Amino acid sequence: VSTQSTGAMEKLIQQIQGFSSNDTDVLKNLHNVLQKSEDVLFKNLHLLDEVLSVLDPYSHSLGWLFLLWVKAVTNAEPRMYIDQCFRFFKSCAPMQIRLEPKKFKQVCLKYTELCVDAKQSIRGLKPLHWAILRIQPSQDHITPQHANYLQCCILSKCYKAGVSLLSRELFELDPLATAVTPRDVLLYFYYGGICWIAVKEWGKALIFFQQVISTPAVVPSLIMIEAYKKYILVSLLANGTSAAVPKHTSPGLQRHLKQASTQYEELQTSYSTKSTEDLHKCAESHHEVFVKDGNWGLVKQCIQSLYRRNIHRLTKTYLTLSIQNITDTVKLPRKEEAEARILHMIENKEIFASINQKDGMVSFHENPEQYDTNEMLTRLDNLIHQTMRLTETLQKLDETISTSEKFIQKTMAPERGGGATLGRWGPEYDEMDGMMNDRAGFHAGPGGFRG
Repeated sequence: VSTQSTGAMEKLIQQIQGFSSNDTDVLKNLHNVLQKSEDVLFKNLHLLDEVLSVLDPYSHSLGWLFLLWVKAVTNAEPRMYIDQCFRFFKSCAPMQIRLEPKKFKQVCLKYTELCVDAKQSIRGLKPLHWAILRIQPSQDHITPQHANYLQCCILSKCYKAGVSLLSRELFELDPLATAVTPRDVLLYFYYGGICWIAVKEWGKALIFFQQVISTPAVVPSLIMIEAYKKYILVSLLANGTSAAVPKHTSPGLQRHLKQASTQYEELQTSYSTKSTEDLHKCAESHHEVFVKDGNWGLVKQCIQSLYRRNIHRLTKTYLTLSIQNITDTVKLPRKEEAEARILHMIENKEIFASINQKDGMVSFHENPEQYDTNEMLTRLDNLIHQTMRLTETLQKLDETISTSEKFIQKTMAPERGGGATLGRWGPEYDEMDGMMNDRAGFHAGPGGFRG
């Protein structure tokens, strides 16, 4: 049996070397051969590394993919596998790997897990970025590898690398071409929100978490619950107000999210009172929960932001105020701390004021910005062009959906008495719905980063 298996393996190698090509028909034939020969690969695990050393990762990308996939599902030796994936992601031919997006996804996931387990997340950044470029049908597509890449960015604390990837807005999903699932999309926006938090871009982080919590679902997944907790805190930091859930979020889903985040709802209520004392008490009473969720750092920033907002609120009432009065009103322990906070806010252009050191008075001023500089005009022009591009994209998507055969069949079904029900779009949608609500496979971890 062993001799027969080895002979079949040798024959398969010859087919990989003979049929690997950029010709579509030839590749399809090789693809069929590899699919039928998976048993041969599993019976010759001891030969896989030797075979990979013979094959070229570019010319024989499809063969490489099948071999790495077999190693991924059979617990490959970490160091060797990481090195092999590095070679593969750097050189693989997009035309070949796109024939098996699910296997490519599994290989990337295994690679990410091994890098994380070896505490070498930073090592995975460049290869995973190559993987994204290889599998993406266009620059506008979200792929499963985006979540892998962002996870490594977070664990290695290379947040700017993550932000660089997030700077381009993605709005295309193609499950057939990339094997992307609802869970991958949720993780992309969840990890993306964490990256924006790290660079203190509260508004952008809010948008990303909003995408997660407003995703259609019957009950929230663990990813959605963790995102909602951060959504509440980031909303306080961004706007100083309670987090408003998007209107298109189902009432049932909103109820489940609030029930799973009672401590955060209480913190939000305490913040709205504008009392730093109440906020401190609430934070301390739920300290253990916030630490366990990995959100204690955000909670402390919320406390500090309330002090700043209380100072900012005084600028709307007074033209001049003494530092001592500000200290007493905002309930800060020392006059020096109040002065330091005011100076910091002036430097960050949160308020416009001047301090008279001689008499200890603070004079508040109007915003000097007239919005007539060349820089501002350039910024407005860029925003207008961005809006025009998005509008054009939305129009194309609307045309594609409205002329889709499946969409027309579903919308016509109720009129024909087909019995279609709201929210159910056949087996494909049911599968997505199940994936969306699957709690397995996501762990918030001590820092809320582990996925």
